Amino acid sequence: MQRHVSSPRRWLGLSAFALTLAASTATAGTDMNAIDDLMNVSGETYAIMCNTCSTFSDYSNKALTLYPRASDSVAYVYNLSSGQVRGIVLDWDIELRRQLGGHELDTDPRLRTFVQQAGSMYRQNNNSLSFKVVLRGEGSAYWKPATGAIVEIKPSGLSGRKSEAGDDVPGLKANPMPGVNSPIDLRGYQFANDFSSRYPSYPRTSYDLGFGHPGNVNNFVRDQMSSLPNGGVAGIFNGTVQSNLGGSAPMNLVSGGQQVTKQIQATIAVFIPMKDGGYARVKFDPILSDITVVEIVDSNGNPLPNGHTQAANYLPNYPLNFSGPRGPQGLAAFLEWAERYGISITAGSYGNTGIVRCRNPSSNEVSCTIYPN
Repeated sequence: MQRHVSSPRRWLGLSAFALTLAASTATAGTDMNAIDDLMNVSGETYAIMCNTCSTFSDYSNKALTLYPRASDSVAYVYNLSSGQVRGIVLDWDIELRRQLGGHELDTDPRLRTFVQQAGSMYRQNNNSLSFKVVLRGEGSAYWKPATGAIVEIKPSGLSGRKSEAGDDVPGLKANPMPGVNSPIDLRGYQFANDFSSRYPSYPRTSYDLGFGHPGNVNNFVRDQMSSLPNGGVAGIFNGTVQSNLGGSAPMNLVSGGQQVTKQIQATIAVFIPMKDGGYARVKFDPILSDITVVEIVDSNGNPLPNGHTQAANYLPNYPLNFSGPRGPQGLAAFLEWAERYGISITAGSYGNTGIVRCRNPSSNEVSCTIYPN
């Protein structure tokens, strides 16, 4: 877990330390005090996870062992297994060459509450802060901890930006069936009536998203994630809780200005419904709100490219299978997408099952045939 660095001072110190160490190996009798001085840091705030810490001595020793020469600094040592956090003062005296810190600093109640919430989620999630969230098209969200239970973390109701009106996908159901082998059950979601007016750039099908046509899921994901409540298990999303050190703090830190919980963050996998019954999985950074598409799957379990792959280059070598009860729905979505983008489809009989195989007769043409199983 990386700590937040408020200035490049520490990095520069480490760089200089590396150069000094390299020079010292070539020069016998080098004064090691020069190296020690470069290891001094000041005015830092550290976040340290210690799930084996139980007594005050454990918390204090953990901070002093990791940062023995830090001065005018504080280390927030937290135990997610117990949901406890302690602020440890670090006050290295350069002249005396010894650490005067090690005593406890009062911890802001908001930080204690945050760590308690994070610890609760950590324990429910098989001792991990990396978790998965499902967003439904009508605006609600839930996550599944290791216990297998569905924990609702956002009530129904879209929120966020208003946009120009957009047309819904013709011929596609508003409450599609879940994708095949979906890692989290997506049954029961449906798109709100005004979904298209709020998110006109939302992909019409999983194929539009997979083959890089105009349309993205970013606005939808950011809106739903940013509006999650701060209470309960959703407290993990609050990455900007500040610790008010107040005037009694031994460090020269701005009151209320230290974002000490920024280090306790999760890698969130978000599953997003597609209107044709498939889903997309994205990686969401709760601090930067960055969104990266990781996986796209259509309603029949066919993995689709998650880059801007051209259909002419991808489809000829990759057959799409449409079988089982989702076959007709998935095939209808694929035919509708293909028609919009000029891909020729021929078939003898659709039936309930079939394999679509495509070829690329010319540089700007894709021709596909449906073969019944």
